[in-house]
Amino acid sequence: MEKFEGQMSMLADEEEKNDSTEENKKLQVVRFEFSEGLEMNWQELFSGFDTIHAITYSSGLDFTAKLLSLFENAEILFGCEQVMSYSLHEVMAFQMKLSERIFMNKSAEMLADRIEAGTLKMYVAREELSHEKIYLLSAKDGRKRVVFGSANMSLHAFSAIQRENIGFVDGEQAYSWYKKIYQDLKENCTDEITKRAIAVKIDEDATDELPIIRTVRAKKILEIVEGKQAESEVKFAMDISGLAEKYREVVPKPDKNGKILLSSEQIETISKKIIHKKEQQIKNKRKIVLPKFIFDIESREANLNGNPFNLSLDNESVRNDAQLFIQYMKGYERFHGDYEEMQRNYFNFLNWMFCSPFMAVLRDKASHYGKEYSFSYPVFGLICGNSKGGKSKFLALCMKMMSGINENESSFPVNHFTKTIVNSLRNEVRGLPIIFNDIVKKRFDEHAVEMIKNDIFGFEEHDTNYPAVAISANSDLKVFSSEIRRRMIICRINGAITNMEIRKDNITQKVMKNIGTALYCEYFRRMLDAVFQITEKIQNDDDESPDILQTSSEILCSVLYEFSGSELPQYVRKISLADYFSEKVVGKHIVEFIRMAWNTDKSNFQIDKKNNLLTFNAGETYEAKRFEKELPESLFPKQVRECVIMNLDAAREFFELDFKIGVLDKLKNKK
Repeated sequence: MEKFEGQMSMLADEEEKNDSTEENKKLQVVRFEFSEGLEMNWQELFSGFDTIHAITYSSGLDFTAKLLSLFENAEILFGCEQVMSYSLHEVMAFQMKLSERIFMNKSAEMLADRIEAGTLKMYVAREELSHEKIYLLSAKDGRKRVVFGSANMSLHAFSAIQRENIGFVDGEQAYSWYKKIYQDLKENCTDEITKRAIAVKIDEDATDELPIIRTVRAKKILEIVEGKQAESEVKFAMDISGLAEKYREVVPKPDKNGKILLSSEQIETISKKIIHKKEQQIKNKRKIVLPKFIFDIESREANLNGNPFNLSLDNESVRNDAQLFIQYMKGYERFHGDYEEMQRNYFNFLNWMFCSPFMAVLRDKASHYGKEYSFSYPVFGLICGNSKGGKSKFLALCMKMMSGINENESSFPVNHFTKTIVNSLRNEVRGLPIIFNDIVKKRFDEHAVEMIKNDIFGFEEHDTNYPAVAISANSDLKVFSSEIRRRMIICRINGAITNMEIRKDNITQKVMKNIGTALYCEYFRRMLDAVFQITEKIQNDDDESPDILQTSSEILCSVLYEFSGSELPQYVRKISLADYFSEKVVGKHIVEFIRMAWNTDKSNFQIDKKNNLLTFNAGETYEAKRFEKELPESLFPKQVRECVIMNLDAAREFFELDFKIGVLDKLKNKK
């Protein structure tokens, strides 16, 4: 206890030492004498004056327009607490977003007209402003008033919707004091918003009209000092972070003191970089194809990007594609690891990808007829595993076979992987899967988990053509909750190829170049009849969920058998729903881990026969937590510190181990 208190004392001393300089700074404090408390509305508070000078952080532009209508002349300084450090790229992003926000407001034209007439000036922060909200009011007859407190320039603040601390004082003395503060902020920390800045359309390049850019052009040189990070107290309703990252790549880096000496020449360079980056983004966007694969089960017709989907290709084309696919899969024999398992898992994923366009149809039918098994038709699939395991290439191969789309056009950028954008894409893309490569754990946890757990996309609209979502990820994505495991196809790849072997790989490029859509067309033609029969089973109130994945594998195997021209490899086989979602399949990697741990060192296990419990010491708390999430519910797993406790009989069956410790093992444990 004394040691702990000593450590805390040392930390407190260090913190006090670090903050001593800040604490010794003099504050500007105004002493008031209380006169009376009043009740009035905002019109009564602000009316009777001709001119207003205001400092506000967040603002409601509709209220701002109403407030300005009371004054002949006005100046407003806008700040933003959500721009944490006021670094150059953040300032540029904030100023751009504020200009866009004003432009999109219905009062934009009135504000622009007043700016042009010279009766309104607006300034935007480039350095961290204080927390003051000040409104300086003056009249032609010499009357002066200062309104101050916590209220920003918004209707919520000045209409008693939320609690605010609002006060005012009349007279020249207070007005002069606060006017000096206002002028200092205006001259040293802000840039003027021009009429042109709020008149530029959102899709135009308005970099030259950014207030900070105009200031640099006028002053020739400007020093930018990054402020300290502070916690946001007011949520400013705009998305700055994405645009800030865009500008971070093009603006100069601050020196070791956090300063940027910004010259007019550098502004020209920044402008050119922004234009070049925007042009590059447009080119990249053009590479992404938004396929529209629309089909009708009853009429047996399909359409890809406005053209009929050919379902009557010649046998030679189908044979060529089937042989190329077998050749591609044979290439995994060169990979290090269990290549046969890789082939099985990749074939499993191909089977799901091929039948994924039908998932929306079956989910809609199941939902329409009140079935509880709609998640038996999964619309999310994940390939995860080692880097250089061929995951991205395989997804590109699947898309090439299904649609003819080339590799560089088949996947979407990682930053598009958010719930909002994915759902938007699911409205735009029809039928064919949306592919995202190299999704990291943080992004998956933030965006995928909720999408998958609560996925009712298309149910209300009876949408039968929305796409599935196929994801690849490296081995950092290991643990999935039971809600995710039973709703998403998960295939793990435990093999890899070296850089030099990749360079020597001619098979992959040859197949990717020459393979077409004939194999998939033949598969799809046969699936149309099969899926129609499945929809009738659902409609006829069958309690058991029809297994679309098994039907798909049977048809895929029959097509490959007829057209491959050789004996089929073992990975080409009938697959059922259980091959994707059974506890043994989903938990295969953890079964292998526990079996290895048991055979290597039994001292990590404790067997309690009396209470029918098995305890495994995972070594670390976070590892135990991971195991608890990954183990099936039938084992009743429970994490306690660094250990996982589970049902002994269920564990014996699941891991296929007797979990009996012999005499020799006990002696080893004692040693």
